Amino acid sequence: MAETVFFLLPNFQTGGAERVLLTLANHIDRVRFKPVLVVLDARGPLAREVHKDITVINLRSKRVSLSWRALLMCFLKYRPQAVVSTLVHLNGICLTLKPFFPRTRFIMR
Repeated sequence: MAETVFFLLPNFQTGGAERVLLTLANHIDRVRFKPVLVVLDARGPLAREVHKDITVINLRSKRVSLSWRALLMCFLKYRPQAVVSTLVHLNGICLTLKPFFPRTRFIMR
């Protein structure tokens, strides 16, 4: 069974970090992994580039600093095996939530 991997993005704007994570999600091995894009605000031009087989969870949060509760609820509901984040604000929230999810791998850069 494929492991669920969350890729965290603030939005679908054309920033470098957004493009890198979207490329990873679009091209990850579907036999081993099920990619899920968790986006705080799912608006932006890169939304058109998401492959159709990828689940997108829109948290509808306007600010990264206020999104910790929505992320916590999302993690509790879907129980991902791994979370990938690349932006410093989202990394901070992930580090805060990490003790509550000991079986989840957090990959942050």
